[in-house]
Amino acid sequence: MALFAGPMKLVVGASGGIELYDQQADPVELENLSSRRPVPLAWLHAIEAAMANARRPARPPSPVDEDLLERLRGLNYIR
Repeated sequence: MALFAGPMKLVVGASGGIELYDQQADPVELENLSSRRPVPLAWLHAIEAAMANARRPARPPSPVDEDLLERLRGLNYIR
């Protein structure tokens, strides 16, 4: 998952690896700055929250009434 803040890009992998790039100075992301530059805690919290949200189970599909199904069949959207 990535977070963009101005020219900075923070990438956090599913296993927890952290990469930080200055896209203005390094547009092809060759130099990972994470070991030399502190990552703001707020950025890490934002990524953490987004990752937790992405892991939540999807909602079950809403029930579809027969009238809608028939109209969709009539339009050849479903068979």
